[in-house]
Amino acid sequence: MNIAVCDDEENIRCLIKKLIEKQTKDCRIIEFSSGGELLQFWRQEDREQIDILFLDIELLQKDGIEIGAFIRDEMGDTDTHIVYISSKQGYAMELFKMQPLEFLVKPISAVRLKEVLERSMKR
Repeated sequence: MNIAVCDDEENIRCLIKKLIEKQTKDCRIIEFSSGGELLQFWRQEDREQIDILFLDIELLQKDGIEIGAFIRDEMGDTDTHIVYISSKQGYAMELFKMQPLEFLVKPISAVRLKEVLERSMKR
């Protein structure tokens, strides 16, 4: 399983990575510190398929909503499970079009992350 984490806060990326590693040993975790870096990776023709993407909404270059639209609409990728993360809860209606698997509010709890991973693996 390939899991990507995109957040401009290093401490959040590290926390998510640690929580994922506690839940599953059979995965590869790829980290991105900006939306631009993630988009550059996604545009590669020979890139690995990402199974789950933990995506911060409030990024400096491109926000998570724009990135989700790019993944779903421009790339036609409906297989990747997108899990949005944010410290604000007011994004629900904007995210609906991106068909996210989940929305996690920061600070992220280990219990909620475990639930998301389990649901993703079942699908």
